[in-house]
Amino acid sequence: MVESRCGLLCSQCRYKEEVNCPGCVHMSKPFWGESCPVKACCEGKRLLHGGGM
Repeated sequence: MVESRCGLLCSQCRYKEEVNCPGCVHMSKPFWGESCPVKACCEGKRLLHGGGM
């Protein structure tokens, strides 16, 4: 099951608890920087995650 825009398994990410990360699907701006190109692309296309076609 995809838990993020890019396919990262948030449940296995060490930052989830360290920085109280809700996951990029539930935040407006990533905690790691100003933007994420995968997040921006998915949201621009109104997709939950990138899947490549």
